[in-house]
Amino acid sequence: MSITINNTPNENGTAEFTIVFKDTQGNSIVPVTAAWQLMYPDGSIVTGEGDVERSFANGSFSGNTVAVYGADLAITGDGDTAKRIFALQVTYNSDLGNGLPLNDEYVFSIKRLKSQDDIG
Repeated sequence: MSITINNTPNENGTAEFTIVFKDTQGNSIVPVTAAWQLMYPDGSIVTGEGDVERSFANGSFSGNTVAVYGADLAITGDGDTAKRIFALQVTYNSDLGNGLPLNDEYVFSIKRLKSQDDIG
């Protein structure tokens, strides 16, 4: 599985992640389940847009693109490194079995904007 980000997101902006689903042998797969979460580098979960915790429990999706935006990409003060981790949990079926797990994560940085200092 591979994850790419289609842009360097600006603070309080939008980031679009594209996921290419492949099994351990490099064959394309269609996920049975797919969920994402957004974390700080210390592993804590981002509570973002709409005050929703961006955890696997709230992050089910279909397709191969996920957008995070607004408060999801807020920088919360001087101690915030502006780094985030976009993580995936996927299950799929193959000749090897059903419900096989496939997990990955992508570390990215948010571009700090002076105009956003008082937001988020």
